[in-house]
Amino acid sequence: MLQDLVTHVSATLVMQKDLVKAIDDATVISRWRIGVAVSTKDVENSRAVLDERKNDDFQQRKRYDDMRACLAELETGQYDAQGKKKMAEGHLDGIKGEMGEFKKQRDQFASLQEFLHTKCTQNGQAAGTARTLELETTGNITMMPLICMLKELVTEVVATRLVDDQDAKTLKAVMAKIEAAAENIKLKTESSKSLEDFFAPSKKLDNFIPSYETDFF
Repeated sequence: MLQDLVTHVSATLVMQKDLVKAIDDATVISRWRIGVAVSTKDVENSRAVLDERKNDDFQQRKRYDDMRACLAELETGQYDAQGKKKMAEGHLDGIKGEMGEFKKQRDQFASLQEFLHTKCTQNGQAAGTARTLELETTGNITMMPLICMLKELVTEVVATRLVDDQDAKTLKAVMAKIEAAAENIKLKTESSKSLEDFFAPSKKLDNFIPSYETDFF
């Protein structure tokens, strides 16, 4: 619709240009006729006609200029609309790209959530088992399964890249300290024959703490 309007305005401008040329020709002829007039009345009539022609010429030129300005405004509006359309398309592409990144992060969180659910279930079961063993007179109590699950959890979190490099290094360093501490505990408990020797209870609590014969790790 806009293109049809521009075409119509252009055709009208051409017609106006032809009309201005015809007015210029008529003005030249009128001047020639005034030059050969033989009476004052003819001269006055010719001047009146010339003034009228000049006024028409002025009006036509003004209309011609107004239509040219309108055409320029329409063309500018058309270019602006195209520019805004390109900007909107670029913005839409950016939004699509962000949605793709959000989907990737959602998939990573879903994978981590499933892993955490599995490990938390295992930890709960292990805790229940440890409580059961605690109530028994004898049993095999170990920290290694819990430490192994904790190490798997740290590895999974780092693998999903949900933490930055510095935090990943910190997690790995803390995990290494935990493993070293567990190994130290293991070495200490290997020489112990019972939980009483390991925890070294006071004599006042001998009647309240049962004696366990255990194998650690």
